Amino acid sequence: MVPRPHACRDPRPAAHGPVDPPEAAAGAADGAAPRAVICDSWRRSRAAGGDVEIPAAPLVFDADARAAHPLDRHLERVLRRWSCVGAPVTDPDTGHVLDCIDLSATVDALHPAAVGLVAAAARLAESRLELRMQARDELLRERYLRHLRGLGGGAAALVTGTGRVLAADPEGWRGLRVPAPRDGAHLTLPDGRLAVAETLGEVFLLRAAEPGRREDGRPLLTLSLLGADPPHALLDGAALPLTLRHAEILALLALHPRGLSADQLSAQLYGDEGNPGTIRAEIHRLRDRLGELLPAKPYRLECELDADFLTVRRLLADGGADELTQAARLYQGELLPRSESPELRAERDELAVRLRSQLLDRGGPDALWEYAQTSAGQDDLEILQRLVAILPPGEPRRAAAQSRAHRVLSEE
Repeated sequence: MVPRPHACRDPRPAAHGPVDPPEAAAGAADGAAPRAVICDSWRRSRAAGGDVEIPAAPLVFDADARAAHPLDRHLERVLRRWSCVGAPVTDPDTGHVLDCIDLSATVDALHPAAVGLVAAAARLAESRLELRMQARDELLRERYLRHLRGLGGGAAALVTGTGRVLAADPEGWRGLRVPAPRDGAHLTLPDGRLAVAETLGEVFLLRAAEPGRREDGRPLLTLSLLGADPPHALLDGAALPLTLRHAEILALLALHPRGLSADQLSAQLYGDEGNPGTIRAEIHRLRDRLGELLPAKPYRLECELDADFLTVRRLLADGGADELTQAARLYQGELLPRSESPELRAERDELAVRLRSQLLDRGGPDALWEYAQTSAGQDDLEILQRLVAILPPGEPRRAAAQSRAHRVLSEE
């Protein structure tokens, strides 16, 4: 839709009810009746509780909320007698409308060229968002393409959390879109075949057939330990059942890629009461499944490793707004919540505190909402109140966050 300017000197007749031709003419810029879409807009504003007597538009986003918005640089002073043109800005990632570029001025000051200016500004904003998305996509391909290439044939795709295909076999699927994936969910590939979604951290792997051995010969171990009970892992795409103790050992070895001795593993797993002999017995059982991937002296992992909690840690260290949203999406709960390991408890607490503090300090609506869907964030009053503060009235997520916040307060 091409944006068109509209003008009105006095919105009161239309805002209060049906507009008769004489009343409409009195409110138009040149004596002609305003277009029907303008009258409809006034009525919607009136129905939403808008006050025609206020001297300026009501504040919807405060300074903090604007700073967290992807389009945090589009604001104009709204005057009493004004006219405006506007054009929507669409998110290239989700396809949803992010915001609107608006140009407002008094009727006699708004130039007809403003229509083209606003449309051009909206397209420029979309192109900048597109460039940012492409740069982020390239980084994701660099980090995760090995997962796709390592499969021994069969249709497969790497997709974002919003369902965009980053890379695929066959290559022609790249750029297409599938429904937003969830770990373990079944989705339909572009050729109609059913696929299973497996989380790889910031992206998902969709595969239609059981994977084979990686082409480079180096196995890939994927650990999903955030909020997972029981924890689970994949070895070259095949499920690797884990006991809590074995998950703890793998998490500790992931934190120490250079390896740990039996004494060090014992201390980090059991504290001062640890027994290296117990660790050796557990390692022996774990080695029955991992074989040469778990050598000794020191104990270490000789394989490619992708652990969700390490990915969240890296995303938080990167410090960007997009990275924070991805970290919140990936954080499905605390690291091995049933573990009593001193080292893992410290890592669990630090990761939870770092994520929550960054969300409260600079998190945008998407990042906060993602966190609010996790077991850790669903009843977090500060997170919910922050969401209510930065989301605009009428946004469905705001109503949901407000309702949940009231429930949390009533239960205290």
